[in-house]
Amino acid sequence: MGNSRKPWLKYKNPEKPAREYHSVKPKRRTVRLALFFLVFTGGVGGHKFYLGRMKQGWWLFVIYHLLFIFYRIAFDSNPAFVIGVYFLLVFLLEVGSLDKQVKLRNTELGCDD
Repeated sequence: MGNSRKPWLKYKNPEKPAREYHSVKPKRRTVRLALFFLVFTGGVGGHKFYLGRMKQGWWLFVIYHLLFIFYRIAFDSNPAFVIGVYFLLVFLLEVGSLDKQVKLRNTELGCDD
């Protein structure tokens, strides 16, 4: 019966069923979109998730929520000012290195031009 693994698929190399038929080519990351995520979701790590830095993104997400809960419990008031300062701090720390982070991610994905 020849190739009985998946007869409805035609493999280029029968010894190695390539994933190329089911894989999606990674897309190039842009500084413009990373900056958009940094401005609007920077405090919760949106730009880090976009750049594939999941661990750093989750840390920012957890810090944001712990800060929100702590301020809400400790001072029993609206934490909008503290959250705003936190978002501004994350923005100021990240905006300078955003271009390098995007170039690094594109190099890792093999999308660098």
